[in-house]
Amino acid sequence: MALGAIDNTAPSPKYLKLIDGLTRKQASLITQFRTSHVPLNYLLFRIHKVDSPACPHCGGITVETIRHYILECPHHAAARHALRLKLGRHASEIPTLLHDKLAIREFLRYVHATGRFK
Repeated sequence: MALGAIDNTAPSPKYLKLIDGLTRKQASLITQFRTSHVPLNYLLFRIHKVDSPACPHCGGITVETIRHYILECPHHAAARHALRLKLGRHASEIPTLLHDKLAIREFLRYVHATGRFK
């Protein structure tokens, strides 16, 4: 039975083209970010996997959301700077980072540089 027979929304040809050439782990991570199911403390706290939604680098005062991880956390400033050098203003646009083929490659370099998902 074809997957489309079970769920006609999964995955679109456009999305398959977007992730073409990525490893399974990379494609999985992009999917997690795009669906807001990435294992950051905000989500892990909601599903009772960690005791706090706080960013592990920000002294317990800031919730570790996708936005915080990508755009705000001072601990990842060097990796974010490298991302900005490659993508310019687009480095601050989360939809672009997750929907543009070139931006996805650079975003994955950012994720690797942060070491957050080892």
